[in-house]
Amino acid sequence: MTFHGRIYGELDDALNWSCGYSDTPTSPPCMDPAVWHGIILSEPIQVMSSCDEHRPIMDLSADYVHEMGSACGLPGSYFIWPDNECILPDDGTELLAHHAEACRA
Repeated sequence: MTFHGRIYGELDDALNWSCGYSDTPTSPPCMDPAVWHGIILSEPIQVMSSCDEHRPIMDLSADYVHEMGSACGLPGSYFIWPDNECILPDDGTELLAHHAEACRA
């Protein structure tokens, strides 16, 4: 079981808002609408997205998870840690007003 993670700067527009879960690295991803955005803080920072059904599996490898928001996955957006938010740096406005939660303490 794996998530098709993407690295900032190499985002595929077709997958930005879709669940990337798949049973194996070679099987197709779920592709249901994504509602969760996961971040892995190792270098390079990796991101993933999931539907509600696959969120518990994403929690196993993500350092932080927050609800998918308008800045998540947009080119030029940044993940702000430890705030657990994605923002667009143009105006510094934090676009995720949802509840954010750390998966691991």
